[in-house]
Amino acid sequence: MKKVDELNINELNIKIHELSNVKVMDYDMIISLDNTRWIGDGSGTIKFKNISIKFYIDKNIVIYRTEDNELLNTFSEIKLDLKLKEIWKLKNQIDLIFSSYY
Repeated sequence: MKKVDELNINELNIKIHELSNVKVMDYDMIISLDNTRWIGDGSGTIKFKNISIKFYIDKNIVIYRTEDNELLNTFSEIKLDLKLKEIWKLKNQIDLIFSSYY
């Protein structure tokens, strides 16, 4: 069995952590990605305050499962779409590293 490239994985995890450090309406946001795709290219959940919103990425577009326009505007202002797509890309890179070793 080959040794997993831990240094590269750690660097990717640090980037994911930095991108995940987001505040919305003065609340820390928790971004969790689904391990398996339930729809589109990727999916996950955004949690903050007492709100939980599912999202998915399909054809490079992030779709949020909410109709709260104020919240959607806030997501746009903080460029959350770009962060979610980058986090998903980095997670896939980690998955590829692991899959190439097992």
